[in-house]
Amino acid sequence: MPLHHRFFVSLILSLGALPLALRRFVAKLVGATLGTLPMRDRKIALLQTKVFLKAPNPSVTVRKVYQNFCLTFLESLNLMPILNHDESTIRFDQWEEFRSYAADGKGVIYLTAHTGNWELLAAYMQKHGVDFHALGRQARHPATQFVLESVRARYNVRTLWRQDSAGVKEIIRALKRGGGIAALIDQDTNVSSGFANFFGSPAKTPLALLSLGQKLGCRICTLFLLREGPSHYRIVCSALDSSKDVLSILQDFNGVLENLVRLNPEQWPWFHKRWRTRPDGSTFSSKEYMRCLEQQPEIFFKSTP
Repeated sequence: MPLHHRFFVSLILSLGALPLALRRFVAKLVGATLGTLPMRDRKIALLQTKVFLKAPNPSVTVRKVYQNFCLTFLESLNLMPILNHDESTIRFDQWEEFRSYAADGKGVIYLTAHTGNWELLAAYMQKHGVDFHALGRQARHPATQFVLESVRARYNVRTLWRQDSAGVKEIIRALKRGGGIAALIDQDTNVSSGFANFFGSPAKTPLALLSLGQKLGCRICTLFLLREGPSHYRIVCSALDSSKDVLSILQDFNGVLENLVRLNPEQWPWFHKRWRTRPDGSTFSSKEYMRCLEQQPEIFFKSTP
């Protein structure tokens, strides 16, 4: 690894040694600052919250979105202060129901999203002995990938990378032994996908893991972690009807997620270009996307999957 990459990694990981309260303070300060800068991503967030969420004050929502993102990042560098007291900081009222999902040994697909602190969700499951793997995409930047793997290794979070053929085989093995695979499927990514409505507009949503799970006879559930205050969190889960076709399941998932985001709009990354790919297969450039959001928002609601 080049010297400047090693410096970057050392600097980022060293932030995890700071007290949790200080990291949260810095995150809120940095997030509030980012949420006011004239960046392209901030403009996209403002436009999307206006068009899809119909937020009464998009600038306030977007500032809080950046604060949540920074909180998740700095908290995740060292989650032990939270995990060491999770009985008082993390509420999971559906724990017994959640455990029952894997009781028959069928294997479970957990569909989740970038809500609250998604890294904490995986670490919590690992701490409590859940046979749980996270499915992810490797970062483009090697130093960023090293940081991600180093942080997750602290909590023994097992991540299977989509680009790795060995990872696909491990997914199948894990599901066949009755384990669980969690996938973040709330973004427009370059993977096998279908379209399901999200905030009233067709959104490209990954479906490959769902298709595999159905072939193996797995259960399919939603699973999210949300913030409930400065230092408290809540995990929510629900079973989906795995007998439905894949596109219907995607629609059910997006419906559950949409309801959660409407109640907690600051806890979802509105700066992601969620609706840039259209059902006809065309994909807007960033400039085209922003222009349409500003001048022709109605085109996002004309077609449905």
